[in-house]
Amino acid sequence: MKPVLITHRQGGDDVDEFEKLLEAERVSVERFVRFRMSSKADADDVLQEIFLTAIRSFLS
Repeated sequence: MKPVLITHRQGGDDVDEFEKLLEAERVSVERFVRFRMSSKADADDVLQEIFLTAIRSFLS
C-alpha cells in the first residue's frame, strides 16, 4: 500500500493508483464488514458508504 500513497503524493497517475489501492483493499474490507454485520443489505450499505467516503476524500 505504501508505494501507492507515495505515488499519489508525488503527483503520479493518481486515478490509476487510487483504483489499484481500492482494488487491493476491497476484499479485506468486504470480509471485515460482512463478518460483523448480521444483514447482507446492511453490510452492502456500509460498504457503499466506506467506498464513497474514500472516493470523496481522494477527490477533495
